[in-house]
Amino acid sequence: MAGKFEVKAGQHLFKSGEQVVAHLPILPLSHNGKFNLSVQLTDAENIPHKNKAYFAVTESGGIIEGITDSEGYTKPIYTEKQENISFHLVDKYTHLEEEETWQKPTQD
Repeated sequence: MAGKFEVKAGQHLFKSGEQVVAHLPILPLSHNGKFNLSVQLTDAENIPHKNKAYFAVTESGGIIEGITDSEGYTKPIYTEKQENISFHLVDKYTHLEEEETWQKPTQD
């Protein structure tokens, strides 16, 4: 049966609520693997490719996409074993700047 709830109060003292301690679970790290690599992508004159889209292909076939930061660095890439990774810049008009390709092994 539906009812009507009505509160009429001028000055009421509201007491504080109960305090409860929250036990939060420990979340796993967002990356897996004991090897990691972050590189600075530069051109032939060593000028960083700042805020540029890229993709990286790991030796095991993984593909990682990202955008370099304001200094031309990629986000870290994590792998379970040491492997070569090739980096490719992506141009928004053509799909790939073919001359901009690097290979670098992961490090621990």
